[in-house]
Amino acid sequence: MYWPWDRNQLKDVDVALVGRVIADLDADIVLLQELLDERQLRRIAGDGYAWQLAQACGYDRHVGILVKSCHEPRFTDHVLSPTTRGAVEARLTLHGHDTRALSLHFDVFNRPRRLGQVWAAATILGARSSALTIAGGDFNYDPVASARLDYAEDLQAEAALAAHLGDVAADSGPTLVGLLRVDRLLARGEMITSARSFTSTERTPLGDHAPLVCDLTLRR
Repeated sequence: MYWPWDRNQLKDVDVALVGRVIADLDADIVLLQELLDERQLRRIAGDGYAWQLAQACGYDRHVGILVKSCHEPRFTDHVLSPTTRGAVEARLTLHGHDTRALSLHFDVFNRPRRLGQVWAAATILGARSSALTIAGGDFNYDPVASARLDYAEDLQAEAALAAHLGDVAADSGPTLVGLLRVDRLLARGEMITSARSFTSTERTPLGDHAPLVCDLTLRR
């Protein structure tokens, strides 16, 4: 539970809990947002994951990515120009498939600035090809709510992302205080045979974002 007057960053006191949840999930790839620093991500990763924080990010909340060490990932830092918000990408081989994963966090209050960040992310996603591409994180807009409110920038953002990836967690339900689906996972790849997604149901009534979990079944 984070409050606007107390910095919306992961608190050190919660790092151990986050690490235990991730260890229990045993996911191949974990995309994280609102980290304070590398120290937190290192503690969360433990011994089983390779990790990278968005080092070039100019914001006080950083995205990070974890990939199981056995996949021997290679990481790339990005900046979502013209803003200074960072993103981080992992390249790996997942069950024989060349895979890219991009961890994202877009602006919350300024729709034009958020659209610029989405365009930058779309450029990254379209720049290189791979068998399987995954992108996800806190997008800070709900496509259904934005369409209902006729927010032109968000509709353009959704179109820009849809040009590269499909929404594989559309049935996961709301992630923000049980109201809005702002946390998203997108993917592209002919080897994806099914996707099952859900959000955490164990959260405080006034909690912030519920974790989004997605199981992708891949053709081997």
